Amino acid sequence: MRTLPPAKRQRVVAEIKMLLHASRDCARTIYSIDTTKHSFDCRDGYYGEAFGILRGLSLLGYGSFGAVNTPEEETNFSWWMKRLEDEVLAEENFGGSNECDHCLEKYHKDGAGRRRP
Repeated sequence: MRTLPPAKRQRVVAEIKMLLHASRDCARTIYSIDTTKHSFDCRDGYYGEAFGILRGLSLLGYGSFGAVNTPEEETNFSWWMKRLEDEVLAEENFGGSNECDHCLEKYHKDGAGRRRP
């Protein structure tokens, strides 16, 4: 199995997390989904695009899709996707304040209703 160089890995992680944040923002603003209670909707285009990055990496031989919980390594894209989702939810204070500095910076608003001028 091939290994992603560290710089490319960082770019992949940044891109997937940006798409996951966009997915949650879209859920809030376009579909009026309460993101204090709902994490992700796999039918959302941004979520599908994030998943598609890993599908492409799988086709190129960088990993595969296994069980979500085993093995716990980045070549198991099911586990890696779940871990990235958990990181985004933590950044957005899911289940808590829903304040997200990333969303405030990128989209000028967050799940807590804060707005940046």
